[in-house]
Amino acid sequence: MSTSRPNYPLLILAYLLLFVGCAAVLYWEGSVRVLPVEARLLRFDANFYLGIRDSGYGYNPGNPSTAGFFPLFPYVWRWSGLGIAGICIANGLLYLVSLGFLCRLLRPKPIVLGLFMSLPFLFFVWTPLTEALYFALTTLLLYGLVRKNGWLIFTSLLLAGLTRASFIFLVPALVGMVWMTRPKKEAFSWPSLRRILLWCLLPLGLSVVIVAVIQYVQVGDPFAYYKLQTEVWGRKFGLPVLPMGVNKPRWIIRTTRMSLWIGGLVSVIGLRYLVQWLWRDRLRPTLRPIELVAIIYLCMCVVSIVFFNPTWFWWSPGERNATYLVGINRYLQPNPFMLVFLVYLFRQRLRSPWALLGLAVATHLLWFTVALDYLWNQPEYEELLVVTAALLAYWLYYYFRWPWLGYALIVFGAVVQAVTFDHFLWGLHLD
Repeated sequence: MSTSRPNYPLLILAYLLLFVGCAAVLYWEGSVRVLPVEARLLRFDANFYLGIRDSGYGYNPGNPSTAGFFPLFPYVWRWSGLGIAGICIANGLLYLVSLGFLCRLLRPKPIVLGLFMSLPFLFFVWTPLTEALYFALTTLLLYGLVRKNGWLIFTSLLLAGLTRASFIFLVPALVGMVWMTRPKKEAFSWPSLRRILLWCLLPLGLSVVIVAVIQYVQVGDPFAYYKLQTEVWGRKFGLPVLPMGVNKPRWIIRTTRMSLWIGGLVSVIGLRYLVQWLWRDRLRPTLRPIELVAIIYLCMCVVSIVFFNPTWFWWSPGERNATYLVGINRYLQPNPFMLVFLVYLFRQRLRSPWALLGLAVATHLLWFTVALDYLWNQPEYEELLVVTAALLAYWLYYYFRWPWLGYALIVFGAVVQAVTFDHFLWGLHLD
């Protein structure tokens, strides 16, 4: 049996060629309609980052403005001197280098790596947004955690906290890792608390202060970011209003529901580990610390979507507000924690084929959160059946590990990713 390490650069290149090939065929066939030119790439949040790059922060209380975004990426963009196409290429290269580095750390199986790279919303790393920079910084964080390099942890956390607001999910992830990898009686010991304070909370706290100082100097209000997020974009605590959804074309609704399913799976696993720690006082030693960090981080993404999202979605025909699943795709998929989670997941095996039936039942229960009447609403039921059928293919691969099915799913993912990217280029808000 061969124990040679996969050639990860070659595997990454192979997927890139697959994606380009799928996009080219779809463009020739007509399903992909536009090319990624500069005017198409500058969409939505990218315009705000471009504004910060060119003019610094601006603040218009009660209205969308650049103060609602974090500064590191647009400042790096300004210092690089690159244009729109240039920063997209630089972002893509940064992602590829970071992914190669992450593969050396995790050593994923080739099909697992392909399944990650073919997630529908990984294309965000090629856009003029923060995904690539955040991917690189959190990859360095994971490396620092594995090597127990405190200064690398400190630096990566400080810079990640200047890049995007999802840095806040790192707080419970790192605190949970420190506490849950040891007995409860040691959780509040001074060594544990010192580690949390010095290497986790201090750098993230400094990043918050730096953002506040920059905004105070430029717009006169150190809390401009938080005011805009709560008052304009509706990011504040609230109980979920069902049915959750997105007001988008059918294709994007399907992929968003798949993201919701992934989030539900991670949440169940995270809750199971929390209960085990509380009940048994110690987690299994086979669970790696960075896997626990990834699981908690992704769980916090779900918590943010469900409890801190606006109720902008109008659910017809009743026209009533409901929790809007904005952000779930960008939060869950284009980050290194998802690859860590997939590596963890594929180290496990389902013990019985009956588990597939349990997954199907749990999935149908989850669908009540997005369509309360789907069992007797035929169009909605058929839509959710399409999503369930796609998920079933992944479940079958997970249980049987048939290589041909794994490669087929990677091709399928590349096709979906190409079409989703095309929707983004047409101006459809996908996150």
